[in-house]
Amino acid sequence: MTLPIACEEISGRFRDCVDRENLWGRILGRCDYLKDELELCLRKEYLGRKRRSAKNSKETRRKWEEANAEIGLDTPSK
Repeated sequence: MTLPIACEEISGRFRDCVDRENLWGRILGRCDYLKDELELCLRKEYLGRKRRSAKNSKETRRKWEEANAEIGLDTPSK
């Protein structure tokens, strides 16, 4: 998995914490705050990508409908 650039620093701190704390530290939740921070960062990046993708899809659909209208083809209903 490729991490977004914005989340790489948090991921590094989380990995360092996990390596430093070993099994008992992980069981006791000593790195949970970093895990939560990383999950929030990844979620934010995911939602941003999802939003951009939806916007690009709408634009592509609009261009496709315009091109079809120019040559006289009907576009399927939504």
